Amino acid sequence: MVKPRYIKHPYCIYVGNPNFSGAMEFGFGFTNNMGFSQTADVGEKIKTRVICIGGSTTELNDGPDVSNSYPGWLQRELGDNYEVINAGVCGYTSAEMLINFELRLLDLKPDYVVIYEAVNDVLYAGMIDGFKSDYTHSRVNISGEWKDVDLTECINKQDRMLAKEYPQEAVDTFKRNIKNICAIAICHGIKPIIVKFNYNPTLDKYDSDYIYPLPQLGLSGGEKLFVDGLRRNNAVLKEISNEVHGVFYVETEYMSGMKFIDNFHFNEEGMKIIAKAVSNAIKP
Repeated sequence: MVKPRYIKHPYCIYVGNPNFSGAMEFGFGFTNNMGFSQTADVGEKIKTRVICIGGSTTELNDGPDVSNSYPGWLQRELGDNYEVINAGVCGYTSAEMLINFELRLLDLKPDYVVIYEAVNDVLYAGMIDGFKSDYTHSRVNISGEWKDVDLTECINKQDRMLAKEYPQEAVDTFKRNIKNICAIAICHGIKPIIVKFNYNPTLDKYDSDYIYPLPQLGLSGGEKLFVDGLRRNNAVLKEISNEVHGVFYVETEYMSGMKFIDNFHFNEEGMKIIAKAVSNAIKP
């Protein structure tokens, strides 16, 4: 039997499966003893510990080297006195990130938490009609036997309809969740770093009727809705850094379309840019 990449979790819906190896979206991947996408296991803390949280744009590597991810390049930038943990999980919204951080990652006693997310909350919550701030209008728990195929078939309702316009409540909920991650971190003496979400600049032109992954998620026709939500989520990230003392906000240099595999996922050049920007915030 093939070992699944993810396993069910009663509160996070799903988490990485420890000691997995196999195909990933853009290459070949491995997970460590905690199900994180990296080869190094997590043990007793002996170095300055940095945890990176987010969705696939954090978790995934490009090619056969699992360290060819932005957290992997951040490890190279920071050097041997730091331990960088890639705790990104494909498909996670800020809701799963918040719960995962509270229940699983705090116990690792990180010194920094790097937050990189804006898009999944749009795709899996804000764009969907009948918005609810606990995301139950779109998300479902995994029932029955877990089939490790396309996550969107298992954790998202299949009878979803597009909202007529992007709701302010969705933006406020995203802000609430990210703000709460920061508040929890600060309460535990952890320094939160919010990174502006980068996306392929061609999305700003509004001249395409095809935006990945909208057709794959059954959301065709929601192109303008999607870009509107993404822009508004990005804007509140900076607001949080202005409103909450102790939150660091990081913007990278401009990234052209040549730095992306698709609309959101970096190639190696893009990963190096974001890693450098985060490294500069941690050890300027």
